[in-house]
Amino acid sequence: MIGCGTREDKLYYLDWAPDSEVKGGQAFTTSGTRPERERYKIWLWHKRLRHASFGYLKKLFTSLFFSLDVSNFQYDTCELAKSHRVPFRLSSNQSLVPFSLVHSDTWGLAKITTPAKARWFVTFIDDCTCMT
Repeated sequence: MIGCGTREDKLYYLDWAPDSEVKGGQAFTTSGTRPERERYKIWLWHKRLRHASFGYLKKLFTSLFFSLDVSNFQYDTCELAKSHRVPFRLSSNQSLVPFSLVHSDTWGLAKITTPAKARWFVTFIDDCTCMT
């Protein structure tokens, strides 16, 4: 568990204590040893700067990371949200003549129809010219 909250209408409000921060199941308070205070400030800046990477935060706030290692800071949600898909492998089979290889894709069933009452869409892409 990384936090608790209460539901009001259709929204959930997280119950954060004003002097502590909960991340990854651990609470960090503003009171305590210097590394604990620095750790708290790092998490605070991480949130303030829209979940900036910890490597970036280390460049901005080098003094906060003086006794702490960047690899100790992990936030699974941020890592998953910032991940990108693996790129497609480059193909060695490219068409040199138009219309000798055509890729197609279908999409549908659309909930909203077009003026022509179309609910399915098909695209055709020529491999040689990349025309659609």
